Amino acid sequence: MESEHTFHWEKVLSYCNPEDFIDKIVLDFGCNQGGLLRYVYHTFGFKKGVGIDLGRGSIKIAKDRGEGYPITYLATGDPGEAGILFDTAISSSVIYLIKDLRAHARLMDACLIPGGTYYISYSDYVGNPNLPQIFKTINTFGNIKMNLHSLKDIARAFWEENFQVSVLRLQPQGFIPLSEQDPWHARIEERMDYEYTQSYLFKCTKPKKEN
Repeated sequence: MESEHTFHWEKVLSYCNPEDFIDKIVLDFGCNQGGLLRYVYHTFGFKKGVGIDLGRGSIKIAKDRGEGYPITYLATGDPGEAGILFDTAISSSVIYLIKDLRAHARLMDACLIPGGTYYISYSDYVGNPNLPQIFKTINTFGNIKMNLHSLKDIARAFWEENFQVSVLRLQPQGFIPLSEQDPWHARIEERMDYEYTQSYLFKCTKPKKEN
């Protein structure tokens, strides 16, 4: 399962600032089975990582696979339960599962150090012709229902908590791997549209304390 996400993780991290991870304390919000955080560790290295997710079964797998890494995995949706502040947080394809974006922004504000950074990858499925099937699949097999946020919805939630917000389109750096059994895209042309026009990375930076 995790191997299917490697292409996306590589794309996301290619746009991230390595200094936000090297020798830092890093949070993966909605870590699933923990693969992204381990991939970040192999790519940049970090001092300590914490992955949180509501799925207890996923966290059990993450703990088993994370042995030997400086990573703690917790079955929770509250990063405050880690008992530490984070230099950097990241979430990959998670924000569409969060209904109350303002509450999420407050949660991230509480767990980041002043000047800390939160990277959010988000796919804007509104213009995707496969949206009905994607919506049905996620809501049928997922524990949490899908929410269709606009880019403005996400930015506004963090602006209201005084974050500095920037965004870019996530575009692949090379060839895109294809599969005849792609569950999300009926046509290769639709996959290309997704990769080049519908995938985004937000960078939300918590303000530093004034002297």
